[in-house]
Amino acid sequence: MKALRSRLSSIPVSGWVLVTVLVLTLLWCGFGSSPAGFSDGPVMTGDWSNAAAEAYVISRLQDHGDARAYGFAIADDQDATAHHYLYDYYPLQTATGEYYLVVAYTKPKPFECDACAPRLSFFEFRKTADGWAPAATSIGAYSGGSAGSPPAAIHPVRIGRDRFGIAIESPAAGFGSREARFTLYANVDGAFQRVFSVVTERKGAMYDERIVPIGSWRVNIVPRSDTDNPFYDIQVNSVDGPELSGIPGLSDRKRYRFTGKQYVLVE
Repeated sequence: MKALRSRLSSIPVSGWVLVTVLVLTLLWCGFGSSPAGFSDGPVMTGDWSNAAAEAYVISRLQDHGDARAYGFAIADDQDATAHHYLYDYYPLQTATGEYYLVVAYTKPKPFECDACAPRLSFFEFRKTADGWAPAATSIGAYSGGSAGSPPAAIHPVRIGRDRFGIAIESPAAGFGSREARFTLYANVDGAFQRVFSVVTERKGAMYDERIVPIGSWRVNIVPRSDTDNPFYDIQVNSVDGPELSGIPGLSDRKRYRFTGKQYVLVE
C-alpha cells in the first residue's frame, strides 16, 4: 500500500488530469448510456406498459412527501396522507421518436369541497434503444380543478415540430361569475414549466365591462416559417360577446413567441 501511494504521489499534475479524464470517461460509458437530457435510465424495457409507468409515477409522487409537501394546509392533528391518482396517458409521435406524456394528481382525503383543487404532476417518457426513460418530471406543478377532481380538459398540444406541451383548460366560478383560463406547460431543460397562460372567458356580475372585456378568446398554435426556434407561436383571437357589442365578432388578435423560458407578447 505504501509503495502504491509512493507511485501515485510521483505522478505529475498533468498526469492526474489525464487520469481524471479517463476515469470520468469510463464512468460516462458505464452509466451515461441514456440520451442527453434524460433524467434517469430506462424504467421499463421493451414495449410501453401503463402498469409499469403508473408504478414509477406513484413511487415518485410518494417520495415527494405527505400532503403538506404538496402545499395543502393540513393541521398537525389531521391526517396528512397524500393520495395519488393517474389522470391519463398520451402516446405521441414526432420525427425524432416516440414518447408518452403522463398526467397524475394528488390530494388529501377526504377532499371534495367545491373549491378544493388537487395538485397536478407531469411526466414525459421517451423511447430509447433499451426501453422507456423519463425525460422530464414536475411534481405538484399545477393547482386546479374543483370538488377534489382535476380540470376535465387536459390534453397534449403540438407546440413545435418535435415538441408537445400539456394544455389545461380550467374554468372557475364564484359569486355569480365565471372565469376560464388556458394554461400551457412544456418541457424546458428537463422539467415542465408553465410557459403560457391566458384568461379565455369572463362572464358575470363581478366583471365590469368598463374594466375587463367580457367575451371569449380562441387560442391557436401557429407554425413559424423560420427554423431557428423549435417552438411555434401562439395566437390569441379575442371575440366580443353579446354583453359588449350585441353582435359577436373578432375584436382583437395577439401573438406570443417563445423566448427560451416562456411565451411573451410580440409587439
